[in-house]
Amino acid sequence: MELEYQLQMNIPQLSKTGHAYLDELEKDPYPFSKSNSYDHRKERWAEQKRIYGFDDSETWDLSSTFYAWLYERLRMYVDIGGEIVNLDFHKFEFKGHTYTQLELINEILERIRFYFSDSYDDFDEEYTRYVYEVGEIWALILPAMWW
Repeated sequence: MELEYQLQMNIPQLSKTGHAYLDELEKDPYPFSKSNSYDHRKERWAEQKRIYGFDDSETWDLSSTFYAWLYERLRMYVDIGGEIVNLDFHKFEFKGHTYTQLELINEILERIRFYFSDSYDDFDEEYTRYVYEVGEIWALILPAMWW
């Protein structure tokens, strides 16, 4: 019955991991707390999730946690908000070029996908600069991120 209702409502297939957009990435941003193997910390993590809504494994690498959080929200913003607001309306200057809000959102998404790819090497200065500019772009478009 649930699947039939889901098909009638045109709802995408449910995520196996609980993070549908993160399933698109090559690497799992939260591999530790989702592991099927025994880990003595799982009880603590479950209790933390019950209390706080997240567990301390998400604080080990706040770059990964932030990029995962931002990736999910931007994907949904484009999917839903893009039908409500004109994402080509706002224009922004970045590195001497003019971009629309949607172009910069897509730029952030691409950089985050690269960060969670097998190609990313955090010892490569050019790669890290490319990814860390996500924060600069995010700060630039943040005032326009509502619908």
